[in-house]
Amino acid sequence: MKKWEEEKKAEELKQAEDAKKNAADPKAKKAPPPAKGKGGKDPDKPNIDVPKLEVPKISEFTSIMGKKYLIERSIDDIAVKLLQT
Repeated sequence: MKKWEEEKKAEELKQAEDAKKNAADPKAKKAPPPAKGKGGKDPDKPNIDVPKLEVPKISEFTSIMGKKYLIERSIDDIAVKLLQT
């Protein structure tokens, strides 16, 4: 058990010395930035060249009882617009 503890301490000391050397060494090589993909685009950025839909028209109306409501386009209107673009 003592032998194992001594070996472990020796390893920890060696790792600590290596860490100090690497931190203090100004000539240490740093990791290069990731290479850009085809066309000069960053690989982490998604391609967002998708068609944009117009903002749904919201209109206000008053019911027979005198309450005010908002109405948007129906789901059918939105689906038709999506299929046509």
